[in-house]
Amino acid sequence: MSDVPRRRSPSPELDTPTLRRLFKELFARGERYKDTGGIHAAALTDGQTLLYHAEDIGRHNAVDKVLGAAVLDDRSPEDLILLVTGRISGELAFKAARARISAVATPSIPSTIAVDIAKAARMVLIGRAVSGNPQLHGKREAGNGKRETARNEGAKPT
Repeated sequence: MSDVPRRRSPSPELDTPTLRRLFKELFARGERYKDTGGIHAAALTDGQTLLYHAEDIGRHNAVDKVLGAAVLDDRSPEDLILLVTGRISGELAFKAARARISAVATPSIPSTIAVDIAKAARMVLIGRAVSGNPQLHGKREAGNGKRETARNEGAKPT
């Protein structure tokens, strides 16, 4: 995991009700998903508002579209949270780590390799973000510079 880029800044705080509200908004924007049921969506958020949104048949393509939109807008994704509708694979976690994303959330669950990449990158992964209790994986830097396990109201830390 020595080739995984490591974040330097702390991850933004995100509580469970806000996370669920953001996913509800992401699902509501899914026009193609409503038509076909077979489209992935991705969004970048500052923890309060969806800033960029994209849909595509491939989850990686949807992520590429929102990251590209942020870059074209001269917006660093380092302080943003990536929301995806599909599973967080190792490849997707590595892509997020390379973009220095602070956290990735999904209604599904991350793969084991994705969790390992998140820990190495000091990035937070949030599984089961919509139903039940969200599951947080990875580490984040506390405001005092100390590393701590990611926590969230109603979440189960790993």
